[in-house]
Amino acid sequence: MYAFVINHFGCNSLYLKNEILFLISFVHRTRHDIVYLYSVNDTPKEYIDVIKALQLNIKIHSYDDRNITFNVVNDSHYKHFNMLRTCNYIFAYNLIEYEKICIIESDMIVVDEIDSIFNFNCPSIVYYPLNNKNINSNMEIVLNKNERKSLISRCDKESFTNGGVILLKPSLNTFEKLKNNIPFVIKNKCIYPSETVFLYTVEKFYNLPIRYNTSHFFVNIDKYKSNKSIKILHFNNTKYKPLYILKDTTYDINTIKNLEKRKILQDYKTKYYKKYIKLINKLIKVLNKKIVT
Repeated sequence: MYAFVINHFGCNSLYLKNEILFLISFVHRTRHDIVYLYSVNDTPKEYIDVIKALQLNIKIHSYDDRNITFNVVNDSHYKHFNMLRTCNYIFAYNLIEYEKICIIESDMIVVDEIDSIFNFNCPSIVYYPLNNKNINSNMEIVLNKNERKSLISRCDKESFTNGGVILLKPSLNTFEKLKNNIPFVIKNKCIYPSETVFLYTVEKFYNLPIRYNTSHFFVNIDKYKSNKSIKILHFNNTKYKPLYILKDTTYDINTIKNLEKRKILQDYKTKYYKKYIKLINKLIKVLNKKIVT
């Protein structure tokens, strides 16, 4: 049995808004379970009520990240957002009722069916140092001690993976290892702690073919192009998530030079944004009133 996992923490309703639009669009793209994983420490009960009200048959699981990433001092790359909390994906390793789990973030547009991702080896994550040919493969990656040390030594400036999509096998043992290594990424001021703790902990992993997690930055770069169409377009490292791009009247999608990226956004706007944005805004408005009162 397989599942896709969305991880939530915090009480920013803008993030919830993105998640709702993503879930509405994504539920039609898979026949497997979708699990909404959330922190009990700062996720309002009302947020969970909204997810349930969507009636999308989403499985809901909680976790306690106190003294792991919650209320832990960390020198975050983003001053308005504690990047350490992105390490909360490790709690998906506790979902041992599933054979494989696919972590997927909500700042993405799923273009095509991606259930085929479960055919790949575990764990799989996009690994950027590979050459043009191998970046589209599911090849095994084993870093020797010096290679791993070299990559991690630069963790305060860059990352060599993209943790927006991670395919893994649940394991209580791996969860404990990852959890115990979180102080390392804090100490070393890693810019993307979730990705560094993965590289630091997991000795052998596999490359996730780039079409399953294509950064919007790399659509026009030959090295990262796949010989197959993009399955997931990831709006990482930008405040302009799909929700904001589509509602911004000053942003004309038709001016996007890359035809594939333009078509993806146009289709998403037609099929989901226009159809559901009024409902989403209504849900958030009611939610905010409940929380205030």
